[in-house]
Amino acid sequence: MNRASLILASLLVASGFLLVMRGRADERERGRERSRAASIESIMKTVHGKKGLMKSLEPMLNADNVKWDSVKAITGKILPLAQDLGKRKPDRGTKESWAELTAAYAGFAKELDEAAAKKNKADAKDAFDFLNNSCNKCHSRHKEKGERG
Repeated sequence: MNRASLILASLLVASGFLLVMRGRADERERGRERSRAASIESIMKTVHGKKGLMKSLEPMLNADNVKWDSVKAITGKILPLAQDLGKRKPDRGTKESWAELTAAYAGFAKELDEAAAKKNKADAKDAFDFLNNSCNKCHSRHKEKGERG
């Protein structure tokens, strides 16, 4: 093999290696995109799912004698999840709308947590209702059609 053939073969091997590595990088990026979407789903399931935190919280807030330590424990779990939601990328919709709606959602969660800390049942129930009823506006703008949840 002459020198030119050796250089050409080396360049072909290097090009193939770069193509493989680029493909792996693209695959990792697609995986990160799926993880972000799964994170939104995971947050929603944890907070609003059939066995979610909001389902546990509702009867506590409707009780005659509210167990505020238990309520605060739950609102303390909801708040960081709500705050983290805005860091995720939704399936569709504008960044501005996502930022606005997730900020409002996090604000309701903060109001709920603060009301629980103050043991203020009326404020806690109001914040709970706002948080619990914020779904449709956000889902209509940012969730893929036909997606469950």
